[in-house]
Amino acid sequence: MRLLLDTNIFLEVILRQEAAQDAEAVLGAADIHELFAPDFTIHSIGLLLFRRGRGELFQAVVDDIVRGAVTPITVPLENLGLVAEAAQKFGLTYTSEILLRP
Repeated sequence: MRLLLDTNIFLEVILRQEAAQDAEAVLGAADIHELFAPDFTIHSIGLLLFRRGRGELFQAVVDDIVRGAVTPITVPLENLGLVAEAAQKFGLTYTSEILLRP
């Protein structure tokens, strides 16, 4: 199965928040599922970490992504309308996880 991960999955782990263990389980499923993260998610993580004075963590996140457990993706501008349609159809918020169909 292909999973599109939202920013909060990563932030739970990075910031050791309440659901960090659950988020680690999702990220650890790379051997079972294909994991994807929008480039917007990666930039959002960087923005938050730099605002908190934790820029060194951003480099670690980028290094982990470059190593291949999570594939970065870009949603072309002309397809953003499809994101809105899927959100309405499935009752998702903008930060919800979305399953990608092959």
